[in-house]
Amino acid sequence: MGGRKRHLVVDCLGLVLAVAVTAASVQDRDAAVPLLQRLRGQYFSIRLVWADGGYAGRLVDWAGPREAPAHPSDRQTHR
Repeated sequence: MGGRKRHLVVDCLGLVLAVAVTAASVQDRDAAVPLLQRLRGQYFSIRLVWADGGYAGRLVDWAGPREAPAHPSDRQTHR
């Protein structure tokens, strides 16, 4: 049985800027790469991205200077 993950980028008001839907088997950080690329193409002025801890690791290194820096958050999200 397969599931889906929804990856959302929202602004500080909670307005949706970009969305990606992937299979549940896709790692969060792997789904974030094309999402951040799309975000950067549409909103070139974004300078900072806060992300859930699931997006940590290689994504932070990848984002570096070419995309808005990704900062994994230690804060727990309530689901």
